[in-house]
Amino acid sequence: MDTAMVLLVMTLAAQGEEDRLLAKIPDGLKAEQVFFAEDGKSVVFSAMAEKTWRVFYRGKKGPEFQSGWIYAILADGRPVYRGWDGKKNFLLVGEERSEPYSSAGDVVTSADRKRFAYKADIDYKYFVVSDGKAGEIFEEVDSLQMTPDGTHVA
Repeated sequence: MDTAMVLLVMTLAAQGEEDRLLAKIPDGLKAEQVFFAEDGKSVVFSAMAEKTWRVFYRGKKGPEFQSGWIYAILADGRPVYRGWDGKKNFLLVGEERSEPYSSAGDVVTSADRKRFAYKADIDYKYFVVSDGKAGEIFEEVDSLQMTPDGTHVA
């Protein structure tokens, strides 16, 4: 018998759908964060095994890190998350990995979740990354806000 923990969405009978399996947490892993896609058809979760942390989504598993954090799920179902390898932080979107940062996080998204931005720093030089491009360097970047249409970040 398979002893893996199972994530299962129980759909409402009124919807005329049957329950279906969305993901299995592999043996030996402890699930931490769990997010459902807006359409309810997929799930993203992080899991830890001893000193290894990773993200699972759409039947894929992300790279191994010592720790991390899931910030958001984009409209296309890709997770936006940070991974720390013990020396540097990376911001990942699905399988796409940023350059290494001293720190990265505080992700904000547009209302439609098609655009996102985050703050990062390299050796105490702080900046905002939007659409994959680093902006101007500041002495400090506090908190971020994005307009609902995703056209401005402050």
